[in-house]
Formats: sequence, structure tokens, C-alpha cells
Amino acid sequence: MKFGARFLCLAAMAVIATTNAARADMLVGDFNMDGNQNAVASVGQITMSLNGNGTINVSVTETASTGIAAVGINSSSFILGSAFSYANAVNTMVFASTGLYMSGMGNSDFVTHDTFQESWTLGAPGDFTSVLQALGGTALTSFVLELRDPNGGAAIAYTAQAALVTSPTPTVPEPSSFALLGLGAIGFVIRALRRNMLLA
Repeated sequence: MKFGARFLCLAAMAVIATTNAARADMLVGDFNMDGNQNAVASVGQITMSLNGNGTINVSVTETASTGIAAVGINSSSFILGSAFSYANAVNTMVFASTGLYMSGMGNSDFVTHDTFQESWTLGAPGDFTSVLQALGGTALTSFVLELRDPNGGAAIAYTAQAALVTSPTPTVPEPSSFALLGLGAIGFVIRALRRNMLLA
């Protein structure tokens, strides 16, 4: 392969790499099933979105106004969480009637404190290229939300399935990528002109 053609191929590969690196996706789940998988009115929602640094942002809101006790994520192994929006939230695995949720968070003082919204960061930089990578355990549903019992009883579990609402989509290549393509094309043209001059 001649130098100009090689340069053009390298430039095209750079454009592809730039396009793929910029993709993002998001999952949303409604907590509209009880612990026995019966349909109920939604008591909240969970959103997982891919951050630019390869971590996942998790946000949970409950609408029953009783307080979040714990949130479980159906991962195949434990994934460390950080940057919890609530100071007394802790990393924990959650066991519910639908199975063991390997990752998640719990409120250590949920009996005395009501919190209706939680957010945190899942994983370390570079861990994920898709939110789907954080799922894949053995529970029947993707997420479980345990709400505080206002009467002082055991936490009440609700489950949710995840829906992919934003597929990974390539972004428009940035100007530097187009510049690389242009240089590659110029190199190819110069090589072709030199060969024609030698043949003349």
C-alpha cells in the first residue's frame, strides 16, 4: 500500500474512533410492580445514564412519599458506588423476594429519616461504555426499590424493568477529524501526481 493511501486509511480510522468514543446511552425504569411481580401504580423511577468518563450516574426518585430505604441494581457482580447525594447512604447488596441485587445503596438511618430522591455514581472512570454493562445478574427484574414503612414495619419492595430510551448514537465528527481526512486526501493526490509525472 502506498504512503498516501496509508495516510488516508489512518485518517478514516481516527474519524471512526472519535465518533464511537462520543456515544452515550440511558436506561429508565418505572417501579410499577410489587415484590411479587404484580402490577401496581408507579411509586417511583430510576434513571441510569452514561457519563463521559466511563462511569454511570444513577438517579432514583420515589413518589409514594414514605422514604427510600434501599435501591438494588441487578448486576452480575458488586459495583462500587460513590458521590452519594445523601450523606448517610452506603454501598450495599439488596436481597428482595425477586432475588439478590448485587449492587446498590441503602440509607443507614431510613427508620428516622425520609429521603425521596437519591443519586450517585456507579463504577470507576473507564469501567463502562454502555449502561447495559452494569446489568446482567440473576434477579427477575433489573431494579428493586425498598420504601420505608411509615408504620415501622419491614421495608416494602417494588421492582422495575429497564427500558433503553436513548440508543448509542454517533456524533458528528469534529473539525479536526475532517482536517485529517483532508490531509490524507491531499497525500493521496500528491502521490498519484508524482507517479503520473514519472510515467510521462
